[in-house]
Amino acid sequence: GEDELAEDKYKEALSINGRDARCYYGLGVIYDNRKEYHRAVEYYEKAIELNPEYNRAFFFLANVYQDLEEWEKAIYNYSKVLELNPEDFWSYTNLGAIYETLGDNETALKMLNKSQSIDLGHYMALFNLGVVHNKLGHREDAIEYYKKAIASNPEYAFSYLNLAVIYKEEKEYSKAIEIITEGIHRNSDTAFLYYNRACFYVHLREDEKVLEDLKRA
Repeated sequence: GEDELAEDKYKEALSINGRDARCYYGLGVIYDNRKEYHRAVEYYEKAIELNPEYNRAFFFLANVYQDLEEWEKAIYNYSKVLELNPEDFWSYTNLGAIYETLGDNETALKMLNKSQSIDLGHYMALFNLGVVHNKLGHREDAIEYYKKAIASNPEYAFSYLNLAVIYKEEKEYSKAIEIITEGIHRNSDTAFLYYNRACFYVHLREDEKVLEDLKRA
């Protein structure tokens, strides 16, 4: 965890052997963690130049481009990971999230079904499947996936929020409050859960509870 010392040692190693892809990758990770994304890209690309089968370098390069919302570059590099490792769970999951963001929900569904087949119980694939099915109008499927995501990881607050919002949109405010309250019990320091529960209480005209939750948020 001492990234400045690690940075010095990688550079010292490169002064001995300037063609060691691992050093460039390691420096890329350090700059990535510092959110110095353009420097991270430079070092990941150098690692790939030296070792064209360095799938972790492709993966984290894709991840940087995803953070920068450079979607086509992210898709290209995640696809390169999958050429090298067709069972890479996170590449399929992240591709699913990108295609959902771009509005290509059918392709997102294919990617996420693949990631789920690799790791059946992983909450992030289940959560993203809930998002895509909801966008496609598959309400019951979305509800089931959000419930499975909650069972897999009760500490992931967005699963409760998205599930509660489905019920809120159907004007089932008490059910929405029940779900988001369960989320608060599991994630007591998550401001957006209190804020959204306050919004739900508005519909039931429970003004004191609205104010309590807004203050807590």
